[in-house]
Amino acid sequence: MAKRTDLFIRLSLDYANHPKIASLSDAAFRAHVEMILYSRKYETDGILKNRVVNRVGSGWDAEVVAELLTNDDAAPSLLQLDNGDYELHGFSDMQETKAEIAARRAINAQNGKRGGRPRKPKKTQPVSESLSGSPPGSGTETKAETETETETEVNPSATVASDDARSSQTLVGEWIDNCAERPPGRVIGQLSKEIKTLLDEGQDYQQVRSAVQTWNTKGAHPSVLPSVLHELRNKRAQPPRQTAAEREMQIAKERHERIGNGQLGKPLSWDQVFQPKQIEDAQ
Repeated sequence: MAKRTDLFIRLSLDYANHPKIASLSDAAFRAHVEMILYSRKYETDGILKNRVVNRVGSGWDAEVVAELLTNDDAAPSLLQLDNGDYELHGFSDMQETKAEIAARRAINAQNGKRGGRPRKPKKTQPVSESLSGSPPGSGTETKAETETETETEVNPSATVASDDARSSQTLVGEWIDNCAERPPGRVIGQLSKEIKTLLDEGQDYQQVRSAVQTWNTKGAHPSVLPSVLHELRNKRAQPPRQTAAEREMQIAKERHERIGNGQLGKPLSWDQVFQPKQIEDAQ
């Protein structure tokens, strides 16, 4: 039987029995599912424009929207933002975000350049698994594959970027590959945004890559990435440390100059100066 090529959303098997959902009317229940479907289809990361929610003919009337906004005191299913748009609570906890999808596509594209996805990928390979595939026990089994077959089964004829694949999503993919566990979707999205901003500003790609690698060792918030890049590019060269012999030579040279200027008595030859005992006797 041929594989389905539709897009899918993820819903917990306990979704309908959750207290917040079980208390909804049939219309509000349907509206909530439709909103999740809409956001996943158009990759809005759980954000719904005001005009989309309140447009005529959407089927989401004011009572339905109000019900979703008030079905829980602490975390209702729908939140209204300051700009009037809406956000689906917990969307990124269950669904892939736009940044995750783009990073997975970049990995699949690089696999395509290598002739397709390897049957038995090695852990040392920088690019081998897409984000949707996770080894057992990795803690990510709750997110199943939801993309189309053309995205998971690589099309070798697909257009691919240059060998270096100079894009923010490639750097995000490299970072994810170097993480012991897949980072939360919100962190991936924030880092992707910071990298894209730097590249759009014209910052050097390799320097941004180095900054991402350095940032990853700090365990800091993605917003500090520009500061890390600045530090790397403006790092002052540290003066070389002198060895004991070099320090002794420098002291002897200074003594010789002072003696030659008549500051320490009779001038001595360089051989005499380099012998501390003779210098002390001369003084």
